Amino acid sequence: MSTLQNFADRVRPDRVLELTRRLVSIPSVVGNETAAMEAAAAVLKPTGATVSILARTPERPNVVARLQNGPGPCLVFNGHLDTVPPGNPELWESDPFQPAQRGDRLFGLGALDMKGSCAAMLHAVELLAAHPEAWRGEIQLQLVCDEEDSGHHGTRYLIELVQAGALPRPTWVIGGEYSDLRVMNAERGSFKFQIRFEGRSTHTATARVDGVNAIRHASMAVLALERDLTRYHPEVGFPVISINKIEGGKHLSQVPSECVITVDRRLILGEDKTSALDEVRRTLDRLAQEMPGFAYEILELRDSFGRERYGPPNATPRDSAVVKAVREAHRLVTGAAPEWFVDWFGASDGRLFRYEGIEMVTYGPSGRGAHAANEYVEVPSLTVQARTCVAATILLLQSQEPSKDGGA
Repeated sequence: MSTLQNFADRVRPDRVLELTRRLVSIPSVVGNETAAMEAAAAVLKPTGATVSILARTPERPNVVARLQNGPGPCLVFNGHLDTVPPGNPELWESDPFQPAQRGDRLFGLGALDMKGSCAAMLHAVELLAAHPEAWRGEIQLQLVCDEEDSGHHGTRYLIELVQAGALPRPTWVIGGEYSDLRVMNAERGSFKFQIRFEGRSTHTATARVDGVNAIRHASMAVLALERDLTRYHPEVGFPVISINKIEGGKHLSQVPSECVITVDRRLILGEDKTSALDEVRRTLDRLAQEMPGFAYEILELRDSFGRERYGPPNATPRDSAVVKAVREAHRLVTGAAPEWFVDWFGASDGRLFRYEGIEMVTYGPSGRGAHAANEYVEVPSLTVQARTCVAATILLLQSQEPSKDGGA
């Protein structure tokens, strides 16, 4: 392990910070990632990696760098370079596109989510490329677009290339979404759907005698559905239900005959869309017994590419090789065992690999403010992340048997 520690210690904190600042300074709001991808590719080419720009459409590129060193498994690092928009500039204390360091914190749009992490993984690949004696097999760095939207042009597209045989199937994937240097082996599922409430229109003057107000019924449903869900799973925490959109009414003097709410339900392991809908129906059916004229219909919701807005909860076993390697690498780097990440987290591209049966774990830096003004990353955590990535790679690739799925 002393050799492994030696390689991890070669990570240069100044280089990680330099790369982070470079990426943050390049605007890459989702849909406009080309300049950031070109900058990352320019950094990777001198490493000797095979660097490819892979894109479903030319204006939405992804960078894939491949280091190959004999037969063996394929370890993929995956991160995204797109960001959400900066929002109201008046809320930012500094220019969101000009990285500003105050103490150990680097502020800027995407610093935490997740350009700092991409920089840490990029530098880890630089170091591993310079020391092929430490590992065997294939290392990939995937820097993708479109994570903040649907993933259609990003990781989903790369997985389609894997399915087609144009890229090797990863043996393991390490994602770099921010996790406060905790190990995340599972994610809640996401299920978005709509509920339409039916009423009966009439003039406002006769609302109490002839009308059935669909907005009133929807409001009662919102009050019944919008609550804390107390079930708990030790790997992903609590489920969540939130009504995030409501539409109803056509005219100021007309009782509305229809109102539609949009529900976002986050699912823990052991739940699925069927169980979630059954729970909603039980709640609404109770209201129907209490309120004359209460009628509803649950509607399927699809994204712009025709996919149902549903992704089941997903997990990689805690005793899988990649999870164990990241945990051991963190312990070697920091001197302490890492905590498990069981927190309020959305969904990442990691789920897409798990849906393909690929073992995946998330391990990323510390910070605050993702998708908000004054987003920042804790700079020292990026160094820990880079060192852990290097150590985990060597643990996984130094002595594994050749894998039929790995390599070129």
